[in-house]
Formats: sequence, structure tokens, C-alpha cells
Amino acid sequence: MCKRLKANPATQHIPIIFVTALESAEDEETGLELGAVDYLTKPLRAGILRARVRNFLTMLRQQELLQELALLDPLTEIPNRRALDRTLEQEWGRCQRIHEPLSLAMVDIDHFKSFNDTYGHGAGDRALRQVAQALTSAAKRPGDLVARYGGEEFVILLPHASRNGARKLCRMVRHHIETLAIPHQGSDFGVLTVSIGGVTLWPHRNGSPAEILQRADAQLYRAKNAGRNRVFWEEDTGEL
Repeated sequence: MCKRLKANPATQHIPIIFVTALESAEDEETGLELGAVDYLTKPLRAGILRARVRNFLTMLRQQELLQELALLDPLTEIPNRRALDRTLEQEWGRCQRIHEPLSLAMVDIDHFKSFNDTYGHGAGDRALRQVAQALTSAAKRPGDLVARYGGEEFVILLPHASRNGARKLCRMVRHHIETLAIPHQGSDFGVLTVSIGGVTLWPHRNGSPAEILQRADAQLYRAKNAGRNRVFWEEDTGEL
């Protein structure tokens, strides 16, 4: 039974405690090697068993919390690059199996170095949090993911989203961030803005998750070269 539980991904992380009349050192060694977290022999006091179970459940919750924190960006409190890579790989495989589209957008804050130089890193941190909040409030379907890609770049991952739907959401996000009216003297628009590049594709066996990131990044490059504060989707001419 222990072997079966540990072989199943759905149950392999459940702590197992042996309570048994087998008390030899060899039996205990076998139980622990099979993956048990503890090995208790009879006769056993119920209070000791409850305490052991309680301690291991507490330890398990702490481990889960640490794993969750490892996938969060500490500044913006949204998923980080590691979480994005993990989720993108899962959604790529899922959309490939069920023949559904996968949309992804790269978001970059325009002239952010200039913003930091002018207003200070404290203001820059606040701006990053405001942009992160604007993105997460827009991408709120089950399965949608907004992650901080690094620096002033973010990614919006939209599984099963059509090209038109994903592009419409990103245009709304771009407009919303502009209307936040965060002052930015170094911008041609006078306020903080973002450039967005996106792509919608149907994952295929010969492709990889890196492909959709590269293609979205190419569209972001086009948006920034066209004057920034724009949304470029693959095959688009680009719109404000």
C-alpha cells in the first residue's frame, strides 16, 4: 500500500506513519525506506499518535507555504518567472491535447529607467505594483495567469482565449494603465504607459513553450519601435 501511494502523483506527498506490531530494526528500516515519515510500534498511546500526526501536518503546511512563496514575486505579490514557466508548460500541453488556442502577451512599462531616475526607486516600486494590479484585475478568468517576467516586464497568459478576445483584453489593459495618469516626464505621453506584444497560436508537437514567448516578444519589439503605448498582435498593424 505504501508503494502504491508513493507511486501515485496525487498521493505521493501524503505523510505516512506506520503503526504496527512489527518491532524489529529491519522492519522499521524497511518502512522508512518505503517512504514513511514515522514508524510506531504497538502498544501505542493514542495521545502520542495524535501528536505525531499533528506535527507532521504542521510541517506539511509549512512546506506548502514555502513552495507557494517561492513562486511569488515579493514586490508585486503576483506569480514570478518560475511560476510562469511551470504554468506555460502545463497549458501548452493541455491546449495541444484538446486542440485549443493559447494566447500570450508580453507587457513592458515604457521608459521605466527614466521613470526611476526621475522619481526614485520607491515610486518605481509603487508603479510596478499598480501595473501588476491592473493586469490581474483584467485577466481574471479561471486559468488566466499574470506573472512578473523580470524588471519592468510582465506576461499575461490566456489559455483557450481567441485572438480577438485576447487582443481586446490587452487593448483595454493598455488604456486602463494610461488612464491611471501616473506622471512620467520622460514619456511622450506625459504619463506612465505600457507597450504590449501578443500572439495566439495552437500548440503543436513540433513546437515548444519558448516559441510563444519569442513570438510575443517580437511583437513587443514592434510596438516599442512604433512609438510605444501600443498593442501589437501578430499580423496586426498595431493600434493605440
